[in-house]
Amino acid sequence: MNNSVDRKKYVVLDVETNGLNSKWCDLLSISFYRPDNGFSVTRFLPLEINKKVYTTYINGITKLDLKGKKPLSQEEVDELIKDFELDRRIILTYGNIDRTFLAEYFKRHGLEGIQLFRFYNFKRSIISSPYSGGVVTKDSLCKMFGIEGVTGIHSGENDCRLEWRLFEKMNNEKLFIDGNYCVYRFSDDYIIPSSYLACYPNFKYHSNSCVDVAASYKVLKRFEIRSSAIKKFENNINGVAIEHLLSTLLGAKDYKKDEKKKFLLENKHKLKYVGRLFSPFYHLLVRTNEDGSLSAINKRDREKIRQINAVLDELRKDLSDLVAYLNTYIFKGKSVRYQELIVNRAKKTLALCDFSSEDSIVEMKAYGVLDNNKRLASQLYYQFDGRDIYILSIDWRDDGVDFVITKVEKLEAAEKRIQPLICTIDPKKSHHKKLASRKTRIRANKKAEKVVLTEEQKKEKRLKKYRARVAEFSNNTIEILEYTDSRSDTLAKCLRCGHVWSARSDKIPYRGCPNCRKAGNM
Repeated sequence: MNNSVDRKKYVVLDVETNGLNSKWCDLLSISFYRPDNGFSVTRFLPLEINKKVYTTYINGITKLDLKGKKPLSQEEVDELIKDFELDRRIILTYGNIDRTFLAEYFKRHGLEGIQLFRFYNFKRSIISSPYSGGVVTKDSLCKMFGIEGVTGIHSGENDCRLEWRLFEKMNNEKLFIDGNYCVYRFSDDYIIPSSYLACYPNFKYHSNSCVDVAASYKVLKRFEIRSSAIKKFENNINGVAIEHLLSTLLGAKDYKKDEKKKFLLENKHKLKYVGRLFSPFYHLLVRTNEDGSLSAINKRDREKIRQINAVLDELRKDLSDLVAYLNTYIFKGKSVRYQELIVNRAKKTLALCDFSSEDSIVEMKAYGVLDNNKRLASQLYYQFDGRDIYILSIDWRDDGVDFVITKVEKLEAAEKRIQPLICTIDPKKSHHKKLASRKTRIRANKKAEKVVLTEEQKKEKRLKKYRARVAEFSNNTIEILEYTDSRSDTLAKCLRCGHVWSARSDKIPYRGCPNCRKAGNM
């Protein structure tokens, strides 16, 4: 492949930090790299906000490395701008953290010049799901492309060189990574599944198909099934298994199967396969049977599939009322279609309806429906073609499962502009001021609607907030099993290797899994 990347057009920036929040965590080092002449520099910075370095296991920087270092001066900034042509070149970063920390540092020290910089976060040209469990990383992409130099400890200078080589391999093209961690070069001719638009946030930088959708819903019916034999399994096999069982009980027919299969295959071939990322997660491979059960493709999965089929058999006994309601009140006695394909060629989108008839569409979801769920609303918008739309959601309980039928009453869409890839910084504007004013409004609203929480509710609220924080820091690779408060030990589980450990809750987000760290898999 001929490389179309101009080395004289770019300079690479990488920073090492003491956490993820630019206001509360120190900037530890700044590194620049010029790909045209190989010139690079790393500048260590003193601790100013934090008392010690918390991220040594990530970047190798210790408090001793920072001893005696002075803050960046305006003279040094001017010299960096001159040597690296920062006012003329596009500054490449992998992620937003580099730009955010640099902007906050300049603001805190009253430094000038950042308003001249043009930042290009090329991670936005890698289209993947945020729920990849930490599989889609710069390191994993470099390994897939055969780029040498990937290390367990991240130094700014080495990361700059890795990022440049990765950018060169991408060759000014977009990468698309599917749910099986297969990597493709994206084509603008590809017709995008609406579920991807909803779940792959970086499409907003490349597709005019993204929309903001306001939706309202009305719950019609709830079917409760209580049995100790019904349980939820660890992966997405629950939704697949129950959807197949329902399609069998409804007598649904795979709608225009051959025509649909041909179209989807031709569409997939518009993407050029590059390779596959290593994933520590194991995916069950199954075959669906006409009686609504599943069969294991791999011998090692037979016991797991036997357990799933036992749950399906238990569910089958109690699904007659749900099936009757769907046939009578939703599909109104008409034949039920399975996986009907809807294509919007003008918007280059497609949607596969779980169940449908001439008058109705039913989308199955393994979670509850909320009015503010924009991802779901966006997906439903592309399924809407004048028919009534319903959602059949699965609500798992400790003693069974509920099936909830909800009608979509309103879908109003406003088109989004494609977001720019290259951005600048206005030093007069402060993100934190906006954040503070937003928090002030939230506090005012809470004061107006004062609700007294029980101790149990407060504990649940703290747990939810802490889980969200850990998920953000760990890229959804750590699950919190038990949590009391910020000073007590917390029980955590690594979703990569399965290791369970206990540590102080304030350490877990920064340090991650000790087992993966020891094995160099962080």
